[in-house]
Amino acid sequence: MERRGGAYLLIGLLLIFVIVDIGVATWLLTPPHTRRYVVQPGETLADIAQKFQVHEQVIMEENELRPGSAAHSGLELSVPLSRFGPLLRWDLQLIGVVGTALGVLLSLWLARRSGLAPVDARLLAFAIALAVAIAHYVMRQISGSEVAAAITPLFILGSIVDGFAWSTLLLLISRALGASPASD
Repeated sequence: MERRGGAYLLIGLLLIFVIVDIGVATWLLTPPHTRRYVVQPGETLADIAQKFQVHEQVIMEENELRPGSAAHSGLELSVPLSRFGPLLRWDLQLIGVVGTALGVLLSLWLARRSGLAPVDARLLAFAIALAVAIAHYVMRQISGSEVAAAITPLFILGSIVDGFAWSTLLLLISRALGASPASD
């Protein structure tokens, strides 16, 4: 257990470091987050600016609108958001984290059934895989260039796939480095 647990921990920490390092670099190099928004009947630029907590002038500059121009119904605008804007959407983030955890559970269940997962380090493997997958999820959310407007099946599936992929990668790398699973 000691060798398996140590290998999973070391690989997990290295993956988290790489994810955070690349994510921060990407975050610094990407333009600010934007959200596509379609002007509804009766809305003004001031209403939209208040809704997204940005200054009206910022929306005008982003969309190359002239001062005094009206926002007509149906106009598609690009609304700049703060860097941490995506993380402030709790409904979106809760679904994303649950989807990621579901992907990790699915991966570890399949690994357990196939004999890849360790028997006596299951909880440690789950915790590390979940930490790696969530670190990747958070960095992807804050380094993307556009914020999801709604919870869609594709967003949920993407979260599940990310959790599955990162936890499977953790198990495969650990196995390749000699942390063989215990027999039943």
